[in-house]
Amino acid sequence: MKEYKKFIPFDKQVALLHDKKLVVHDDSFAEHVLSSMSYYDIVNGYKECFMKNEEYRHDISIEYLYTFYHFDRSIQNSLFQYSTYVENFFKTALSYVIAKDFGDHQDDYLKRKNFIQPNQKNRKNKLNKTLKNIHKVYDNQDNWYDEPTRHYKYTKDNIPPWILLKNVTFSNTIDLYSFLKSEQKKQVLHILCPSLTDSDYMYELVKNSLTVVRKYRNVVAHNLKFITSTSGVNYIKVLKNIPFMEPFIRDVKSKKDTPYSMLLAMTVLLKDPFLRDQLYASLESTVLQFVMQPNQENLFDEYCKIIGMPTNIFDIYHEVF
Repeated sequence: MKEYKKFIPFDKQVALLHDKKLVVHDDSFAEHVLSSMSYYDIVNGYKECFMKNEEYRHDISIEYLYTFYHFDRSIQNSLFQYSTYVENFFKTALSYVIAKDFGDHQDDYLKRKNFIQPNQKNRKNKLNKTLKNIHKVYDNQDNWYDEPTRHYKYTKDNIPPWILLKNVTFSNTIDLYSFLKSEQKKQVLHILCPSLTDSDYMYELVKNSLTVVRKYRNVVAHNLKFITSTSGVNYIKVLKNIPFMEPFIRDVKSKKDTPYSMLLAMTVLLKDPFLRDQLYASLESTVLQFVMQPNQENLFDEYCKIIGMPTNIFDIYHEVF
């Protein structure tokens, strides 16, 4: 029989923290934390990190979890902010190549013949679904459109790809890229990641990199568990053929899929040196802000251990770039 989850008032939630052997110096502060961040975010969000056999480590307090939560959210916010540039760079490159090679009218550039013709049934269905979803953006039955597609729908004779793709989901644009023929993938690669060599492996690496960014960004956007989430892409292994990324993964003991992959993927995809520098500067500023607080000098080391990120990540970045 499935468990039935009942409503529990804040004071009873604090009592549960005591039951789980969490150090609580002030019940009023603990209630404030639970009423602000929720029991799920604080307890369930980090139980894999700090609990064993349903009890907290002896050195973990509600004050530490409170600080750790805000540190985690600050890291996520920086990653999310610069992930929007990754999406924009990708859509710009993709729409440029599509318009140049297939035309600037949606009836032309969305023709099925422009893309590979998969033999596998599931891939055929995926292509059909992707094109159908994109068609819906400018030709839906409800006559409801997002800007800027809406403006072009009612004032222009066409909706060029650099406009339409702004309203197409990140997921569908990645799928559309995956169905491009090699010549078009090559052009997108050269615009998006000019430092990468031209090969089928690199085309797939771009797709994997974009997928990693998209999946972790969705976790952040929906306020889900980030620090222990996975993307489904074994990204550390994927990066081994990129020489300039070798220092970032050289001392990574864990090869599992962790949020560190998001930072690695953004390092590959953010071709603008200024924005890439700003991303790392933002992360480094966050670290310094938190570890300078009393009794928090080990906070960053703990975070790095959980997500498999080198503690000298900023030294590595400055060494490479």
